[in-house]
Amino acid sequence: MTLLHIAANYLAWFVTLFSVEFTPQPLIQKRPYLVAELDFTGKPVKLTQNVIKLNFGDELDMWLAQCDTGMSGDGKINIMHLGDSHIQADYLSGRMRELLQFSFGNGGRGLVFPYRAAGRTNTPDNYKLLVGGDWKGCKNVSYFKICDIGVNGIMVYTFDTSAYFYINPNTNPWLNYSFNHVKLFTKNTSGQFDYFIKKDSVTLIPVEATKRDSFFTELRFKEDQSVFGLSLARKDTLQREFNFFGASLENDTPGVLYHMAGINGAEYFSFLRCNLLGLQLRHLNPHLVIISLGTNEGFNPYYTDEDFKINASLLIDRIREAKPKVSILLTMPGESLQKRKYPIKRLNSVRKVLYEVAAEKHCAVWDLYEVMGGLGSMKRWHSKGLTAKDLVHYNAAGYRLQGELLYSALLTYYTQKRSN
Repeated sequence: MTLLHIAANYLAWFVTLFSVEFTPQPLIQKRPYLVAELDFTGKPVKLTQNVIKLNFGDELDMWLAQCDTGMSGDGKINIMHLGDSHIQADYLSGRMRELLQFSFGNGGRGLVFPYRAAGRTNTPDNYKLLVGGDWKGCKNVSYFKICDIGVNGIMVYTFDTSAYFYINPNTNPWLNYSFNHVKLFTKNTSGQFDYFIKKDSVTLIPVEATKRDSFFTELRFKEDQSVFGLSLARKDTLQREFNFFGASLENDTPGVLYHMAGINGAEYFSFLRCNLLGLQLRHLNPHLVIISLGTNEGFNPYYTDEDFKINASLLIDRIREAKPKVSILLTMPGESLQKRKYPIKRLNSVRKVLYEVAAEKHCAVWDLYEVMGGLGSMKRWHSKGLTAKDLVHYNAAGYRLQGELLYSALLTYYTQKRSN
């Protein structure tokens, strides 16, 4: 073999070696997150106060880390928002959902519930609901009823096998809330009716139960679905009823999954009555829990700082029992007026106690009262057409503005932390 052949063989071996062993692997690129451009010009707000407040500096670390993971195209950013009537309509939380999914991706619609089946109460206007049959309801503010209640703060039950409901989350043409799996919160006991998942009154959806325990079933579909329907049947004489606590509609796309659970009239104590809260939180696996409660404590004539501090602390403890390192953000109630004239002074005590609890329990704070502009702000918001007539609640525009402000505060905090 000539020296030329030897050199050629060596070169071929060298090229083969490096092409096999040292071929550069593609890097996992973080996709750039988007920040919605929001214009607060002319709005009755104090933007210098629109900040996330912390005591130790690490209160939102789990949420920050999961946002980074989501930007790498891996996994969900799960958020759970608990609240009262300011949240039940889903205007504030719905705007948050839209904006955070714009920034980090659409992970699905999240928790839905057939509110109308529970009686005379309002349903979020961002999904369509059809209910039939004889349903009864129980809420965490139904203080003279004893019932199993989960994280939604409300449940429905029926003894009627003809009962059904259909939920269509795809009412906004700009948002795709099709889903291919559902986290279903029901009782799974021998006394419960069989249930069938449908997309209309006739068509059954092929479904496989991949996980199951006494109050939870995870369902996976072979194809994406746009409507979630549930009907019932009795197949055994032991089956006498059906209990339903909510369903999370999810997809396999990385991004934000924003759950909302708001109950009219709810206080911190109300959610302590939710005996299934911890179990369901573990299945929902939140990285950030936002608690927007406190307004109704301001109207409670039996309110005391001591009792309120105990209730707020206990709720945070129960959330952390289910998810020990979860980030928790407490939002302070805004100004509310008694008889449309006088500020509810008790809300000052509520805010003071919540600041103490936040410091003791390692929670972040967003203070709506200060962001609104403090004393007299409710009348200023009313003059701008942002409130309801009672000057306690807001209209859709007012709640959506709050959602935009909270989103802006969170994204500003995230951007600052990640630019350091």
